[in-house]
Amino acid sequence: MLEAADDALRPLIAIGGLAGLRTAELLRLDWADVWRVRGHIEVTAGKSKTRQRRLVEMHAALAGWLNPFRQRKAGKLWTGHEITFQQHFAALCQTAKVTRKPNGLRHAFCTYHFALHGNENLTAQQAGNAPAMIHAYYKGLATKKEAEAWFAVKPAKRQHARCMMRGSLWLWPRKSKFIPLTKHGSCGRLATQDSTRFSKASKRSRLVSPRRNVT
Repeated sequence: MLEAADDALRPLIAIGGLAGLRTAELLRLDWADVWRVRGHIEVTAGKSKTRQRRLVEMHAALAGWLNPFRQRKAGKLWTGHEITFQQHFAALCQTAKVTRKPNGLRHAFCTYHFALHGNENLTAQQAGNAPAMIHAYYKGLATKKEAEAWFAVKPAKRQHARCMMRGSLWLWPRKSKFIPLTKHGSCGRLATQDSTRFSKASKRSRLVSPRRNVT
């Protein structure tokens, strides 16, 4: 999904899935917020749903997706209307054969971040919500190994970009299992070998949301 997105959508999808910002927060985000604090994305009080400033860690994978946009120092990430964003995102989901869910990128982030760290306070601080909500809605939906694979999704090498674009997958957790959705096309490689083990050949995954619709 990330590989299939254009330059207008790719940063938003990467930040949504790997930093957990709400859709409304994404659409308010400025490039200055991305680069102002080294290694973090700053969600200012005026742009946060909770009206509280927070710093969200920029993982290595997220940095990899955002590095091509280093020259963009100011201006909103999405310059159009929210309706236009939703239309473009819906079209991308359809192209990538991904089921679209409200704030699905954020819910996936919360699921995998909690599975990776096992600390509801840390995940809540990053996501900007309450530890009790993290524990109640995101516990036990993914394994640590699956979470490590989620946060290891990096841009394909230039010479393999087309091949990886056709088969890149991010899968959504369902009761600690992954639902295998598709095989790689011309690459001849599986994104997953079963519901819990990722293929060594490709740890890429389709970005789809968990079932919970919690903000």
